[in-house]
Amino acid sequence: METNHYQYIPEQIEHYSSKPLREAIFFVIKNAIIEGIFLHGDRLTEDDIAQQFNCSRTPDREALRKLEQENLLQVKPGIGMVISNVDIELLQQELEIRKMLENYSIQIACEGITEEELKNWNGQRINSNRQLVVMTE
Repeated sequence: METNHYQYIPEQIEHYSSKPLREAIFFVIKNAIIEGIFLHGDRLTEDDIAQQFNCSRTPDREALRKLEQENLLQVKPGIGMVISNVDIELLQQELEIRKMLENYSIQIACEGITEEELKNWNGQRINSNRQLVVMTE
């Protein structure tokens, strides 16, 4: 993995901070492949990833295994894990479909909300924000 790849990772980690670390690593690397940060033939090592995510090798090993299962990585004897020759256009289409489905799911979920539930949710959100302000003062 070349030095310029490392610059991509820290800014993406926070975006997935609510997910388990193995999933965050998986999504950060998958997005880096889709965005062309990692290119066909680039080598990834467990040590490099563990260092960038400041974690043990277990979560990055699990993430790499999942990337391999999705044919984004392949094991090359004597070399290690390398980025596969992937169809970026197909991955981008998959990402767009996933975004559309997520938006549609949110829309469907919101259609069933009553005014009372919405007021209750807003009240809970306001109370949570107040608690955060108190905790940070």
